Amino acid sequence: MGDVLQIQWGSLDMLLEDMVTIKEQVTDMDTYVEEHVCSTAGFDFEPFALKPLADAMGEMRGYFSTMKSTFETRFEGLQAATIMTAKHVYATDETIKFDFDKLTGEPGQGDGGGPGIEVRLVGLRDPADRLTAPEEGKQKFPKGHDEPFQEVVSGWDAARDKVNECIKWCRDHGIDIFEELPDKSLEDFIVFPLSGDYYAIQQNSSACKKLAKAFRDYAVNFGLLAGNAIQAMKGQAGSALNLHIALYGAVMTAISGVIDGLAGVFESLATMSERIAMKVEKIIRVLAQKLFKLMRFLLKRINAVIGILTTVKEIAEKGTAFFTDLVEDVKTVKNLIEVAFGLATEVEEWAREQADRIKTVKQVVRIVSKLPHARAKMNLNDLPSDTGDIEKSLKDLKTDFGDPEGTAYDDLEDKVDEGVAEAGKTDPSVYYDEDCEPDSSGPNSSGPVNPLTGEPEEWHPPMAPPSVIAPQNDVKIPQGAR
Repeated sequence: MGDVLQIQWGSLDMLLEDMVTIKEQVTDMDTYVEEHVCSTAGFDFEPFALKPLADAMGEMRGYFSTMKSTFETRFEGLQAATIMTAKHVYATDETIKFDFDKLTGEPGQGDGGGPGIEVRLVGLRDPADRLTAPEEGKQKFPKGHDEPFQEVVSGWDAARDKVNECIKWCRDHGIDIFEELPDKSLEDFIVFPLSGDYYAIQQNSSACKKLAKAFRDYAVNFGLLAGNAIQAMKGQAGSALNLHIALYGAVMTAISGVIDGLAGVFESLATMSERIAMKVEKIIRVLAQKLFKLMRFLLKRINAVIGILTTVKEIAEKGTAFFTDLVEDVKTVKNLIEVAFGLATEVEEWAREQADRIKTVKQVVRIVSKLPHARAKMNLNDLPSDTGDIEKSLKDLKTDFGDPEGTAYDDLEDKVDEGVAEAGKTDPSVYYDEDCEPDSSGPNSSGPVNPLTGEPEEWHPPMAPPSVIAPQNDVKIPQGAR
């Protein structure tokens, strides 16, 4: 008798109505995924050091979209199989009066009948209640940031061009001892394109935590629905319906665990991003300060040469002595520029490692695709009773997304530290004050000298300048670089 299908028609009608409501709830969650969970605001910058992460966010969006469409197909099939099963009973029982053309989940179609009492699903949760805007991000290491760096980068381009103008002036006057600085702008090398926007990445993490809670509520709804299925349908078909609805609840619970793991990935990404930002801020400030200092000294040395050597010929023959101690300065700045712009390689490798962690979320597509698929004209008895495959998949589900640092971050950290250390090792210009006068504390106390006597030359305002105009100090040095 237990295998005989018995239907409480009013409860069945309300059950189908609730199935429609639950199926439609996934749309709100998918919209939230689009707007917040998969937001690329933290990674989508020029140049493309973080492109692997931006691309991974796009792929993740695709995974969630596939999961939604696969879920809808499976669940609609389960709804159709439920209706098909009821129609078979209806066709063999002339005492039942029921409008199957309207049995689509719209309210008010059932008029009772059949064993048992009508059961209305109560306590249905709305996952959208959880889907509020993500919290604003904030610095986790406020004391670790290099506050002056934003100020010192503001005059970068002008200072770099002025240094190169001075080098060209020297070369035009027979003092060919410097290499020009690379023509690269800090507009292409600000912090976020290398580190990512850790404020925005924290919001990805916050959004994942909210979405995970929404999926847990969604799983509860399937549990409620499974209990009501037993009241609407008795017998083997009713047991099959209950089993498969419960599977949906188990899958949604598992997905919430995966999304919780994804929240952890974004949290660690935000932390690492901020740590990278602090490194980048440091190297930019060191680089900018050295550049401004070099610019000042080149301008003053040129000024000194013009003041001492009165003809272009004298400058060509004897002017080199005024600049030899600055050759290492130019090399230091040039090398540091290359180190700074070379960081993109290490950052991109780190981003590639982290992108693989994000792509782990692909498993949600696989787990949803394991749900039984009721195809056209199948009834509940045709659904597979063996759930071992999906149970194994749930057991194997991965919620640990791997190392948040990886070897690439170690390489990046070493690269920055080496660059900053190298910049501090060779800096001859620190032994001269702003008037280019030798500082007795310097290792050799060798500054501008009179090429005729070999004695240190006190700087004085230019006299009888040559016909070629010298570069002028028209670059405003930011306060933070002084």
